[in-house]
Amino acid sequence: MKLFCLVLLCLTGLVLFADQEGNFKIHFDPTAKLQTDVEVPFEIHVTDALDKPLRQNARVELSIAPQNHATTASVKAWFVSPGVFIAKPTFPADGQWDITVAAHLENATSTRAILFTVTD
Repeated sequence: MKLFCLVLLCLTGLVLFADQEGNFKIHFDPTAKLQTDVEVPFEIHVTDALDKPLRQNARVELSIAPQNHATTASVKAWFVSPGVFIAKPTFPADGQWDITVAAHLENATSTRAILFTVTD
């Protein structure tokens, strides 16, 4: 019985400290032409479930991956103002790219992915 209680306590701790869905609303767009071999700024807007902008202590990352490939590259987005972050990925090749933004605040996380076309 003691072993069962110990296992149950450990599992409860794992559940409590695991990332939870943040219900953040994420909107992002490039602010320049999508092209290869240059940093392309993306403006990222993130609000919580109450439409309040995420604070400076939130962590926001933007990842890029060629469509149908497992290789990804991530860049950290930096805080500009409440709810607004900027990330500048560099695309090494043209084509279809899956772009994913992940927002983390405390133990809550949300992601959003959009497919973009990058040209030479």
